Amino acid sequence: MSLVRQQIAKARQTKSTAAQDKSKNTASPRHTEVPSTSNQYDLLKAALESDLGSLKQIAEVEKKHAYKATALEKNGYLNYLNIYRDEGHDHPNTILVWVFIWLVDLQRWSDAFEWLPLMVSQKQKLPTKFSTQDWPTFVIDQLYDAGNAQLEQGREAILHSGILSHFCTFISLFESHSWSVASVVGGKLYAMAGKLHAAVLNDGNALDCFVKAQQLNEGAGVKKIARDIASKRGIELDI
Repeated sequence: MSLVRQQIAKARQTKSTAAQDKSKNTASPRHTEVPSTSNQYDLLKAALESDLGSLKQIAEVEKKHAYKATALEKNGYLNYLNIYRDEGHDHPNTILVWVFIWLVDLQRWSDAFEWLPLMVSQKQKLPTKFSTQDWPTFVIDQLYDAGNAQLEQGREAILHSGILSHFCTFISLFESHSWSVASVVGGKLYAMAGKLHAAVLNDGNALDCFVKAQQLNEGAGVKKIARDIASKRGIELDI
C-alpha cells in the first residue's frame, strides 16, 4: 500500500471512530453522518502535485504514459473520485481535472466518457495551459487524432483498435446531452467518424456522419466522399 493510501485509510479510521463516539452520545439521530472527502482531497492533491512535477522531468511520451498509468493505480485517484461523485460533492477539483486529462491521454476512452458528463455539469475548468476551454471540445480533439492515427494504418487497424466503437459511444453521449461546441469542432467529429465507417465499408453509417458533418460545417471537406457513397447506393444527395 502506498504512503498516500495509508494516510487516507488512517484518516477514514479516525473519522469513523469519531462518528461512533458521537452516535453514543446522541439519542436517536435522524440522519447518518456522511463522511467528507476533504482529508482525502488534501492528501491526494499533494500527491498529484508531486506527480505533475515528476512528469515535467520526463521527456518521452511513452514514459509519461507509463508514469500516469502507475500513478492512477498507486495513489487510488479513481477510488477517491468515485467517493467524491457518489457523495454528491461539487467543487473545483484539481484531482478530477487532471485524472480526466490522464484518462484521455492514455486513451482509456470508456473511463473518460464515464466522467465527462460530471466534468461538464460541474463546470470544472481546464488548466490554463490548455487553449481549449470546454471538455467536449477537448475530448473531440483528442479522439479525432486517435481516429486519424488508426485511419492512416488502414481497415485492419481500425477494426482491431475498436476506435470506431469509441466514436459511436461518444457521439451518442454528445447528442444525448446536447453539448454545444463550435461548428468546426462538431464537423470534424462527424467527418472522422464517417471516414472510419467508410474505411470498414459501413457505407450507410458513413453517409449519415458525412451529412451531419456538412450540416455543421460547410467546410468539413467530406462532400466528395459523401456524394460517391450516395451515388453507389443510388441515393440522391443534396449537399
